[in-house]
Amino acid sequence: MLDQEGRVWKDIVYTEMIRRFELSLSVEVLLHDYVTRYPIFARSFPGVDTFFAQLPPELPIGLLSNGRTTFQRAVCDAIGLSPSFTQIGISEQEGVRKPDPAFFLRLTDRLGVRPDDVLYVGDNYDHDILPARALGMQAIWKRTGDVPLTDTQFSDWCQLPAPLQDLIRKENQP
Repeated sequence: MLDQEGRVWKDIVYTEMIRRFELSLSVEVLLHDYVTRYPIFARSFPGVDTFFAQLPPELPIGLLSNGRTTFQRAVCDAIGLSPSFTQIGISEQEGVRKPDPAFFLRLTDRLGVRPDDVLYVGDNYDHDILPARALGMQAIWKRTGDVPLTDTQFSDWCQLPAPLQDLIRKENQP
């Protein structure tokens, strides 16, 4: 996958797309469209609002995000999560990225907590979970990639799943 599940910034992705598909658009046009429109359509995962609503208001909560500052803040604002965090660390602004332990420690310092008092939730095993555990944090992995998003799956076009075979048969009947 070109964007490595969101870990490669879009200017790099768009440069490669333009090259591969011989598009007549510029990186700047595509990037501007993405940066201005994505926050409009961004949605949090189901249950996130309920989760944050049940946490005690005095609990220090931090967010670490690899990405561009303006964009990441716009997304957090658009989905209504910014007020949920006591501190937000964004890699561009901080000059350091996950999985660098310095990024994690910078946020714990700002929150006034020790790493061994932190329950860290992340969605990337290598960049979130492993470094958090190495620092003594308790870590929870929010897995998204292994969850089936459809009722039926297949990997070989020669072995079409039954619902698709049924649809083809139905369409081919006189």
